[in-house]
Amino acid sequence: MGNGQLPYIVQPMRWDDVPAIMVIERESFPLPWSSYTYRHELTENKNSYYMVIRSRVQGSDTQTWWKRMLRPTSPPIVGYGGFWLIADEAHISTIAVAKKWRGRGIGELLLTAMIEQAMGMQAVMVTLEVRVTNTVAQNLYRKYGFVITGTRLRYYRDNDEDAHIMTVEGVAGEEYRRGWHPELFTQASNHERSVLIVGAGPAGLECASVLAERGMSAVHLVEAAEVVGGHLDWVAELPGMSAWRRVIDDRATRIVKKRNVEVVTRKRLSAGDVLAYGADIVIVATGSRWSGDGWNRLDRRPIPGADAELPNVFTPEQLMVEHKPIAGDHVLIYDCEGYFMGASLAEKLARDGLTVTLVTPFAGAGPAMDFTGESLFLVPQLRRLGVQIAAAHLVQKIQPDVVIGCALAAPELAVAWPTQATLLVTSRVPRDKLYLQLRRDPMLLTQNGVEAVYRIGDCLAPRLHVADAIFEGHRLAREIDSPNPAEPLPYLRERALI
Repeated sequence: MGNGQLPYIVQPMRWDDVPAIMVIERESFPLPWSSYTYRHELTENKNSYYMVIRSRVQGSDTQTWWKRMLRPTSPPIVGYGGFWLIADEAHISTIAVAKKWRGRGIGELLLTAMIEQAMGMQAVMVTLEVRVTNTVAQNLYRKYGFVITGTRLRYYRDNDEDAHIMTVEGVAGEEYRRGWHPELFTQASNHERSVLIVGAGPAGLECASVLAERGMSAVHLVEAAEVVGGHLDWVAELPGMSAWRRVIDDRATRIVKKRNVEVVTRKRLSAGDVLAYGADIVIVATGSRWSGDGWNRLDRRPIPGADAELPNVFTPEQLMVEHKPIAGDHVLIYDCEGYFMGASLAEKLARDGLTVTLVTPFAGAGPAMDFTGESLFLVPQLRRLGVQIAAAHLVQKIQPDVVIGCALAAPELAVAWPTQATLLVTSRVPRDKLYLQLRRDPMLLTQNGVEAVYRIGDCLAPRLHVADAIFEGHRLAREIDSPNPAEPLPYLRERALI
């Protein structure tokens, strides 16, 4: 169309659309529904949702201006569809396109529009019936993730034909948008390749698990620590965080059952070790570390006096993994992350008998926990334990026995917090040294038989939510045989436009 408009529009079905619907209904189905059925669906059935597609190609768009003024008309209906929503399952009850408009993608637009609406209504599954002989429709449904899950015998009364039940699950999740089935994995086209994954944190574990499912000839998962899990291994030791260990245990259990996966712990690989390992593909998943100089996204510079090499300055890893001793009984935690880490460490130290002050530039402790529900339990717990929370404050300087800062609302007025130790929960820095060393000389990679080097998880960019790092490991493994696995393949958008 020359006016920049889309040729089709999708609208909710109205009561006065029924006469036009019936014309398409009669030419599409041997046993058409009655007009009374549609009126009942629109007015009485609270679980039904119907829509129509109108074409701008004919009707008012092609009339002369004086005809449109004398007799305004709506664009003609060229297709329609509907579904019933029961609990979290959407059942597509009908879909039809006018005979002369078929073959133009209108049926596909109807299907995606209904899936989109069902997703917006929190449906997690979409199902429908289709004639066993209607292979054209079945191919369309397969394009959007539908699989045959059953058969209804003699379902169609006009000729007693059977119907396939086709279902797509997880439409509300990322797997559906990317065309992944949560339990089905295709063999990778480059499955004869061997893969070395350096780092067995959440991203590395997930990547190894999916690569094994995709049939890679050999997957070696090498971890420098004594156990797999990365930072989640010590995060699970924080008060109330033991459930995070399930993230590790689930993936470790799956990997153990795979013959093409070997897990090696207590082995730190250098760039030379990786080149000599003999793997065709290398994936670096070495995670991240907490900044020891106080760099944060607010100031974007180190804090004067912040140095984790000093005896009075700590990072979470130094406290939880290295067990660096705290001299004194008063600890100040500076939390610029805003999720559970600062608040959970405050709870742990308070339970250990220390006096704790939690300073944060946010309006409260761990505001990101407001979205997960954790703040409902953790913040009151901090107050019961006597943790002093200085919200909407900045730390400007760290000294051995005092920390200097200010309130965001009054930066000209200095605030002093006496403390013997300062714990920095300000930002995380990628552990990407190994990756950068490997990528420095492409010729050296080729000489050692390494076809590609990728990085995933926090090694690429530290994430607030561990699910994002896990997803990245999953995505790379799902697309390991794509033209460029480092770049995500295009995925199904929430709104289809034709």
